[in-house]
Amino acid sequence: MRYIWYHLPVTIERDFTRSGTGGIIKADNGLAIAIAEPMAEWEAPAVNVPNLLTMSRFVLIPVFLALFLDGHPIWALIVVFAAGITDMLDGYIARRSGLVTQIGIMLDPLADKLMMLAVVGALLAAGEIPWLAAGAMAFREVGMIAFGTFFHFRGKRTVPANSFGKLTTVIYYLAIVLLILDRPGGVVALWIAVGLSFVTSFVYLASFKELNGETKSA
Repeated sequence: MRYIWYHLPVTIERDFTRSGTGGIIKADNGLAIAIAEPMAEWEAPAVNVPNLLTMSRFVLIPVFLALFLDGHPIWALIVVFAAGITDMLDGYIARRSGLVTQIGIMLDPLADKLMMLAVVGALLAAGEIPWLAAGAMAFREVGMIAFGTFFHFRGKRTVPANSFGKLTTVIYYLAIVLLILDRPGGVVALWIAVGLSFVTSFVYLASFKELNGETKSA
Protein backbone atom coordinates (compact mmCIF):
# COMPACT_ATOMS: atom_id res chain seq x y z
CA MET A 1 0.00 0.00 0.00
CA ARG A 2 1.31 3.46 -0.92
CA TYR A 3 0.41 6.61 1.04
CA ILE A 4 0.46 10.01 -0.67
CA TRP A 5 0.18 13.10 1.54
CA TYR A 6 -1.69 16.18 0.40
CA HIS A 7 -1.64 19.49 2.31
CA LEU A 8 -4.99 21.24 2.67
CA PRO A 9 -5.51 24.98 2.68
CA VAL A 10 -8.26 24.67 5.31
CA THR A 11 -8.45 23.41 8.84
CA ILE A 12 -10.55 20.36 9.79
CA GLU A 13 -11.41 20.26 13.47
CA ARG A 14 -11.40 16.47 14.02
CA ASP A 15 -9.23 13.49 13.14
CA PHE A 16 -10.63 10.51 11.31
CA THR A 17 -9.38 7.16 10.07
CA ARG A 18 -10.63 5.02 7.26
CA SER A 19 -9.21 1.70 6.05
CA GLY A 20 -9.48 -0.03 2.72
CA THR A 21 -7.76 -0.25 -0.61
CA GLY A 22 -8.03 3.45 -1.25
CA GLY A 23 -9.37 6.74 0.03
CA ILE A 24 -8.58 9.01 2.95
CA ILE A 25 -6.65 7.31 5.73
CA LYS A 26 -5.95 10.07 8.26
CA ALA A 27 -6.12 13.81 8.73
CA ASP A 28 -4.30 15.44 11.64
CA ASN A 29 -5.55 18.88 12.70
CA GLY A 30 -6.84 19.38 9.21
CA LEU A 31 -3.39 20.22 7.90
CA ALA A 32 -2.76 17.16 5.76
CA ILE A 33 -4.42 13.97 4.61
CA ALA A 34 -2.99 10.69 3.42
CA ILE A 35 -4.55 9.03 0.41
CA ALA A 36 -3.98 5.30 0.27
CA GLU A 37 -3.46 3.89 -3.17
CA PRO A 38 -3.10 0.14 -3.75
CA MET A 39 0.16 -0.95 -5.35
CA ALA A 40 0.48 -4.05 -7.47
CA GLU A 41 2.51 -6.80 -5.83
CA TRP A 42 6.03 -6.86 -7.30
CA GLU A 43 7.03 -10.02 -9.12
CA ALA A 44 10.57 -10.97 -10.01
CA PRO A 45 11.26 -11.23 -13.76
CA ALA A 46 11.37 -14.77 -15.12
CA VAL A 47 14.71 -14.12 -16.84
CA ASN A 48 17.14 -13.50 -13.98
CA VAL A 49 20.49 -14.77 -12.74
CA PRO A 50 19.14 -17.63 -10.55
CA ASN A 51 16.97 -18.95 -13.37
CA LEU A 52 19.85 -18.71 -15.84
CA LEU A 53 21.98 -20.75 -13.44
CA THR A 54 19.18 -23.31 -13.27
CA MET A 55 18.97 -23.43 -17.07
CA SER A 56 22.71 -24.01 -17.27
CA ARG A 57 22.20 -27.39 -15.60
CA PHE A 58 20.06 -28.52 -18.52
CA VAL A 59 22.99 -27.66 -20.80
CA LEU A 60 25.43 -29.61 -18.59
CA ILE A 61 23.44 -32.86 -18.94
CA PRO A 62 24.56 -33.69 -22.51
CA VAL A 63 28.06 -32.44 -21.65
CA PHE A 64 28.25 -34.96 -18.81
CA LEU A 65 26.94 -37.80 -20.99
CA ALA A 66 29.39 -37.03 -23.78
CA LEU A 67 32.37 -36.98 -21.40
CA PHE A 68 31.39 -40.08 -19.44
CA LEU A 69 30.51 -42.24 -22.42
CA ASP A 70 33.68 -41.11 -24.22
CA GLY A 71 35.82 -42.45 -21.37
CA HIS A 72 36.53 -39.29 -19.38
CA PRO A 73 35.02 -40.06 -15.94
CA ILE A 74 37.00 -37.41 -14.04
CA TRP A 75 35.88 -34.63 -16.36
CA ALA A 76 32.36 -36.00 -16.22
CA LEU A 77 32.52 -35.87 -12.42
CA ILE A 78 33.70 -32.24 -12.59
CA VAL A 79 30.64 -31.42 -14.68
CA VAL A 80 28.42 -33.06 -12.05
CA PHE A 81 30.05 -30.94 -9.35
CA ALA A 82 29.59 -27.82 -11.49
CA ALA A 83 25.90 -28.66 -11.71
CA GLY A 84 25.80 -29.09 -7.93
CA ILE A 85 27.40 -25.67 -7.41
CA THR A 86 24.82 -23.99 -9.65
CA ASP A 87 22.12 -25.81 -7.67
CA MET A 88 23.36 -24.19 -4.46
CA LEU A 89 23.94 -20.77 -5.99
CA ASP A 90 20.61 -20.32 -7.78
CA GLY A 91 18.53 -20.84 -4.64
CA TYR A 92 20.83 -18.70 -2.49
CA ILE A 93 20.87 -15.79 -4.94
CA ALA A 94 17.11 -16.03 -5.53
CA ARG A 95 16.32 -15.85 -1.81
CA ARG A 96 18.85 -13.12 -0.99
CA SER A 97 17.89 -10.94 -3.96
CA GLY A 98 14.13 -11.47 -3.89
CA LEU A 99 14.22 -13.19 -7.29
CA VAL A 100 12.20 -16.27 -6.40
CA THR A 101 9.77 -17.08 -9.23
CA GLN A 102 7.26 -19.85 -9.80
CA ILE A 103 9.06 -20.88 -13.00
CA GLY A 104 12.31 -21.08 -11.06
CA ILE A 105 10.70 -23.16 -8.32
CA MET A 106 9.49 -25.59 -10.98
CA LEU A 107 12.67 -25.71 -13.11
CA ASP A 108 15.13 -26.09 -10.22
CA PRO A 109 14.04 -29.59 -9.10
CA LEU A 110 13.39 -30.58 -12.74
CA ALA A 111 17.00 -29.81 -13.65
CA ASP A 112 18.21 -31.80 -10.63
CA LYS A 113 16.06 -34.80 -11.49
CA LEU A 114 17.09 -34.88 -15.15
CA MET A 115 20.77 -34.61 -14.21
CA MET A 116 20.41 -37.46 -11.72
CA LEU A 117 18.58 -39.60 -14.29
CA ALA A 118 21.36 -38.94 -16.80
CA VAL A 119 24.03 -39.93 -14.27
CA VAL A 120 22.22 -43.08 -13.18
CA GLY A 121 21.54 -44.01 -16.80
CA ALA A 122 25.22 -43.63 -17.66
CA LEU A 123 26.29 -45.67 -14.63
CA LEU A 124 23.76 -48.36 -15.49
CA ALA A 125 25.05 -48.53 -19.07
CA ALA A 126 28.58 -48.92 -17.67
CA GLY A 127 27.44 -51.77 -15.40
CA GLU A 128 28.26 -49.86 -12.20
CA ILE A 129 24.82 -50.11 -10.54
CA PRO A 130 22.09 -52.78 -10.41
CA TRP A 131 18.98 -52.54 -12.56
CA LEU A 132 16.71 -52.59 -9.51
CA ALA A 133 18.26 -49.48 -7.95
CA ALA A 134 18.22 -47.65 -11.28
CA GLY A 135 14.60 -48.68 -11.90
CA ALA A 136 13.44 -47.55 -8.45
CA MET A 137 15.13 -44.20 -8.87
CA ALA A 138 13.83 -43.71 -12.41
CA PHE A 139 10.29 -44.59 -11.29
CA ARG A 140 10.38 -42.02 -8.51
CA GLU A 141 12.04 -39.24 -10.53
CA VAL A 142 9.84 -39.63 -13.61
CA GLY A 143 6.76 -39.76 -11.39
CA MET A 144 7.73 -36.54 -9.61
CA ILE A 145 8.52 -34.78 -12.91
CA ALA A 146 5.13 -35.78 -14.36
CA PHE A 147 3.32 -34.80 -11.16
CA GLY A 148 4.99 -31.39 -10.89
CA THR A 149 4.56 -30.55 -14.58
CA PHE A 150 0.89 -31.61 -14.65
CA PHE A 151 -0.14 -29.55 -11.66
CA HIS A 152 2.04 -26.58 -12.62
CA PHE A 153 0.09 -26.15 -15.85
CA ARG A 154 -3.15 -26.53 -13.91
CA GLY A 155 -2.22 -23.41 -11.95
CA LYS A 156 -1.12 -25.13 -8.75
CA ARG A 157 1.73 -23.70 -6.72
CA THR A 158 4.95 -25.69 -6.73
CA VAL A 159 6.55 -26.72 -3.44
CA PRO A 160 10.16 -25.56 -2.97
CA ALA A 161 12.81 -28.15 -2.11
CA ASN A 162 12.69 -29.31 1.52
CA SER A 163 15.46 -30.45 3.87
CA PHE A 164 14.87 -34.13 3.05
CA GLY A 165 15.33 -33.32 -0.62
CA LYS A 166 18.60 -31.51 0.03
CA LEU A 167 19.89 -34.42 2.16
CA THR A 168 18.89 -36.88 -0.55
CA THR A 169 20.78 -34.83 -3.14
CA VAL A 170 23.93 -34.79 -0.97
CA ILE A 171 23.84 -38.59 -0.60
CA TYR A 172 23.20 -38.98 -4.33
CA TYR A 173 26.32 -36.92 -5.05
CA LEU A 174 28.32 -38.99 -2.57
CA ALA A 175 27.16 -42.17 -4.30
CA ILE A 176 28.04 -40.72 -7.71
CA VAL A 177 31.57 -39.85 -6.59
CA LEU A 178 32.15 -43.33 -5.16
CA LEU A 179 30.71 -45.04 -8.23
CA ILE A 180 32.52 -42.98 -10.86
CA LEU A 181 35.82 -43.29 -9.00
CA ASP A 182 35.15 -47.02 -8.51
CA ARG A 183 35.36 -46.82 -4.72
CA PRO A 184 33.57 -49.19 -2.28
CA GLY A 185 30.23 -48.14 -0.79
CA GLY A 186 28.83 -46.48 -3.89
CA VAL A 187 25.93 -48.88 -4.40
CA VAL A 188 25.04 -48.79 -0.67
CA ALA A 189 25.00 -44.98 -0.72
CA LEU A 190 22.83 -45.07 -3.82
CA TRP A 191 20.28 -47.35 -2.12
CA ILE A 192 20.18 -45.03 0.90
CA ALA A 193 19.55 -42.09 -1.43
CA VAL A 194 16.78 -44.00 -3.22
CA GLY A 195 15.08 -44.78 0.10
CA LEU A 196 15.32 -41.16 1.24
CA SER A 197 13.97 -39.98 -2.09
CA PHE A 198 10.69 -41.83 -1.47
CA VAL A 199 10.46 -40.29 2.02
CA THR A 200 11.01 -36.91 0.37
CA SER A 201 8.17 -37.65 -2.04
CA PHE A 202 5.69 -38.22 0.80
CA VAL A 203 6.82 -35.00 2.50
CA TYR A 204 6.44 -33.18 -0.82
CA LEU A 205 2.90 -34.46 -1.37
CA ALA A 206 1.83 -33.42 2.13
CA SER A 207 3.34 -29.95 1.62
CA PHE A 208 1.71 -29.69 -1.80
CA LYS A 209 -1.75 -30.38 -0.41
CA GLU A 210 -1.26 -27.86 2.37
CA LEU A 211 0.16 -25.18 0.07
CA ASN A 212 -2.69 -25.51 -2.42
CA GLY A 213 -5.43 -25.67 0.19
CA GLU A 214 -6.36 -29.27 -0.48
CA THR A 215 -5.99 -30.55 3.06
CA LYS A 216 -9.42 -31.45 4.40
CA SER A 217 -10.36 -29.77 7.62
CA ALA A 218 -11.11 -32.10 10.54
